[in-house]
Amino acid sequence: MFDYRSDVIILPMIPDHLIVHFAAWVLRVRYLRLLLRRHIPLDQAALMQRLVNETTRRCVELYGLDMATPKSHFASHYLTCMFDFGT
Repeated sequence: MFDYRSDVIILPMIPDHLIVHFAAWVLRVRYLRLLLRRHIPLDQAALMQRLVNETTRRCVELYGLDMATPKSHFASHYLTCMFDFGT
């Protein structure tokens, strides 16, 4: 259960200058929580896709296009795969 609320537990330990990086991490945790469910309703799948897109956008903003290599390109294909193969 730690992972489920880890963002709340860890937040007070994050220095102010790193909050924007922490926020990007929280977005990633949120879509991974949705992905790890046994069944993902359509509205939650759409939310997951928005979170994936927002996480990617934030990584590019924070680290620049040359440095932003989120190791989660696979995440951009979740919604398509869910429609193709089911949840």
